[in-house]
Amino acid sequence: MSSLTKQQQTTVICFAGFLLLLGLAVAMLYNLNSSRAAVDRQKQDVERKEQQARGAKPPTLEEQRKWAEQEARLTNLLLPEQAVPQFFEEVTKIATETGIQRLGMNTEEISIEPSKAVSPEEAKVIAVGIRRYLAITMRFQGQYTDIARFLGGVAKLDRPIEYHFVNLKRIVPLIEVQLVMNVYKREPA
Repeated sequence: MSSLTKQQQTTVICFAGFLLLLGLAVAMLYNLNSSRAAVDRQKQDVERKEQQARGAKPPTLEEQRKWAEQEARLTNLLLPEQAVPQFFEEVTKIATETGIQRLGMNTEEISIEPSKAVSPEEAKVIAVGIRRYLAITMRFQGQYTDIARFLGGVAKLDRPIEYHFVNLKRIVPLIEVQLVMNVYKREPA
């Protein structure tokens, strides 16, 4: 650029500036068009959701009654605080009847904060209105058939129970089992 005159240097600089501004204008137009497309998609999505909301009907009295009935049934199934000792007696009775040996149980009361549900399992439990459960860790020994009958008997209890973890370990002549189950509890009145 040193061989160019002062006027030619000024012209080249102006031309380079013009090209830079032209490139910037093209980039801004492209960005504007892509933003418009995104805004149009969002606008269509909002309109579609508004249309769905306009078409939504409030639940009928029959539906509300049915929901209240289902909620009452669920509440009756949940383990009330005063029935916890009876539940343990039932589990112990099933263990005795099925030939389970060396039954040991540890419990932990767990409360789920709806705003702090960390796992998908907790989110599902919260969705049906359950906020508390009893995590019971059991250790026992028995034969395969006895263990199967015991697990089946506990599952048949009239309470919502979830087997969370089952570990079987062979120790001759028996099988040692570690089991973690959740028993869902009713909220205190």
